Amino acid sequence: MSSAHMGPTGGEDIYASPNELTVTRDGKVVGRFECERSDLWYDKYPPTHQVGAWIGRARNGDMYIVVGPALFMSTDGGHEWTSRPVPPAGENGSRAFTVLHDGRLLLAVQAEDGACMEFSASADGGETWLHVSSLSASPFERIGEGFLYLSQLRDGTILFPVCRYDSVPPGEHPKNTPQHVFRSTDGGRSWQGGEVEDAEVLPVVSGPQARWPGMGGTFPGCYETHVLELSGGRLLAAYRYSGYPQPWHRGMVAAWGGKPVPDGIGRFFKQVFLGDSVDGGRTWQNLRPLLDADGRPVLEFGETHGHLQELPDGRLILVHDRRYPYDSANIVAHLSEDGGTTWRRERYHLAFGVGYPSSLALADGTVLTATTATPFGSDGLPTEPCCRARLIRWRVPD
Repeated sequence: MSSAHMGPTGGEDIYASPNELTVTRDGKVVGRFECERSDLWYDKYPPTHQVGAWIGRARNGDMYIVVGPALFMSTDGGHEWTSRPVPPAGENGSRAFTVLHDGRLLLAVQAEDGACMEFSASADGGETWLHVSSLSASPFERIGEGFLYLSQLRDGTILFPVCRYDSVPPGEHPKNTPQHVFRSTDGGRSWQGGEVEDAEVLPVVSGPQARWPGMGGTFPGCYETHVLELSGGRLLAAYRYSGYPQPWHRGMVAAWGGKPVPDGIGRFFKQVFLGDSVDGGRTWQNLRPLLDADGRPVLEFGETHGHLQELPDGRLILVHDRRYPYDSANIVAHLSEDGGTTWRRERYHLAFGVGYPSSLALADGTVLTATTATPFGSDGLPTEPCCRARLIRWRVPD
């Protein structure tokens, strides 16, 4: 068995059985319980780590997964799936997907030149698509950095967190990438938020609570954000916090679980952080890492692309990738029992390989997690074509 599959203890394969989910705590196996894993195959996709999976459910129970070039649909609770093509994005182009309250499917695709996001909707399960709106990068040149999410609130408002930025030479990273949570109150036909006068926009104040001006402005350094409306009405956002390094970052490494020695572009942080909104996503507060009950960081550098779900009993799960080392990358979940204030240290190991996951929580407590799961070598390159999504059906133990 390949050493790439070895568990944190160095001796046990945490993915030895497709029907068993392994739980670890601080690198030690502490439990196992039943799960179901199945694969969804699609046409080969460019060999890149940036292939995500979005899962959504209509009010009639129909479920949908978008991954790579395919849209999968299930009418029996996620046991059997059919597929059809989905409107394409350019190679490595960003996209986002959700299922709206009225049963329509909403898809956002980055334009080839990166200058806008194009929104299309389908009222027939993805058989046909109608272009409904565009969201321009203006006053910037590009919009849509990385893996993106759409969320619909209970009042019907659709939220779309996205970064805008100007082009930079190959190999360089843009320093100014403001992220705003744009909003639509008419089913995606028009969008509001992100009002900035020019591309030289500066954050409001400085330090850990700096944020971008304009409606929906999040925090400098945030990308690939998922927003969840909790049962009490508060919004909780999971950000990939990994932006251009700031002078004060070094002093926060210990408290925030950063990397003591920065990476090749100077970053001390590249992991999931959280933030709150109490006004429907118009303003954001309390940027923070995931902390346990003792105030210790739960995640480390390279644990990114978080997706949140609330279970019927009020507990929260965060599913994310654990990227490094590349040949041991996998998809894991964490649990909060107090609305995201603190997080347990247990890791629920869902799938082996590199991927961008998302989840659904069903009424009986079952969780369906969809993710790509592409094995990578130690050189950071895929060892097989990207043509498989993995679906994990599991339950968080009581």
